[in-house]
Amino acid sequence: MTDSMENSMFDIAISTMSFVVKPKDINWENLNTSFVNRNVDPMELCNAIYHGHPICAWMNGRRHSDNFVRSSFIGVDMDTGDYKSSMDALVEHPMVKQFGAIIYNTPSHQSHAPKSRVLFLLDEPIKTVDGYRLAIESVYGMFSGADPACVDPSRFFYGNGKLGANANTDGIWFSEKILLPLNNLRFITRQYLQKLADGEKSQQTNREVSPRTFEKQSLEEVFDRLDKVDSYSLDYREWQKVCSGLKTEFGDAAFSHAKMWSDKPGKDPLTRKYWESLGKSGSPVTIATVFMILREHGA
Repeated sequence: MTDSMENSMFDIAISTMSFVVKPKDINWENLNTSFVNRNVDPMELCNAIYHGHPICAWMNGRRHSDNFVRSSFIGVDMDTGDYKSSMDALVEHPMVKQFGAIIYNTPSHQSHAPKSRVLFLLDEPIKTVDGYRLAIESVYGMFSGADPACVDPSRFFYGNGKLGANANTDGIWFSEKILLPLNNLRFITRQYLQKLADGEKSQQTNREVSPRTFEKQSLEEVFDRLDKVDSYSLDYREWQKVCSGLKTEFGDAAFSHAKMWSDKPGKDPLTRKYWESLGKSGSPVTIATVFMILREHGA
């Protein structure tokens, strides 16, 4: 496959809504049903981002992982607030130099605390949920400081309407030539899986003496952090993971705290029945995942 974007079009869903700043209060149902599957060229995609339109993978209906169809891009958020997340640093990143298509400052970017997003455009779309999730994890692993808290295939990325509103073309960078070939992505994924396998072997060997890889915090300390995050700023899968991780770590002692944090007037409440259903199928979500989600949302 060619690595040139010449005459290339990409399957990307673009919201009809647009935002100059990241909204603090939003009708999520309106947003989730606002994405339109489009086949766009790189300049059309840059223009949508520049004018604040969120983007996500193609969906068959409203934005939800069960409705995933395919995606022609992978996005990496760099929110460390230091040089690693600056555009100057990212254009020099080996993965970006070889395959990067678009970099733009995110809506929460500040000159003294840079935050940016890298988009990789694929020469062939990924057509399975598991493949997309694994691809995101693999690429995130190549960026120091990137936080892959959410690998949900329905994840959306805000554009940055501040750029268009202020006619700021310095906040977006793009290449007219570079694609990430799907074959190369598969190779990166195989390397990632091998690294995981090697790490699991090492962990198994040292399990009795290895410390926990995340900070130990009390129930009250965790909820002090949670109070800094609006529960409805999380997508459904993130909210679900937070609740499940709290139950895994603290058991039923966390229910009242979780309900107080989660419930909003006029919204569906966190019920005891749903709480009791958490963790009964699949692998339990750990508190480490909760911390990753909180860090992604600034807490």
